[in-house]
Amino acid sequence: RIRFEVDATLMSVDNTINDTVYQYIIFNFPHTPHIQGSGNPEEVEISIEANRFLLSAFFFQAKNLLTPDGEIHVTLKDTYTYQNWK
Repeated sequence: RIRFEVDATLMSVDNTINDTVYQYIIFNFPHTPHIQGSGNPEEVEISIEANRFLLSAFFFQAKNLLTPDGEIHVTLKDTYTYQNWK
């Protein structure tokens, strides 16, 4: 099954998807709506922290929806902003 428009931070409580376990959960190019490339250092830091939270919450939620041998795949860009999410 392919699901779209899922809140990645609340997957395990979403009744449209939590009734199934998944072999693969894929999250392509995750990001929050914050301005990624603004010249404002404060906005950049807020964006980095928000995206760190997004990924952390996603992994926490996704692990509860996997089969025992399931896999999580996340695709990120290799740019300055994404590199600072570590």
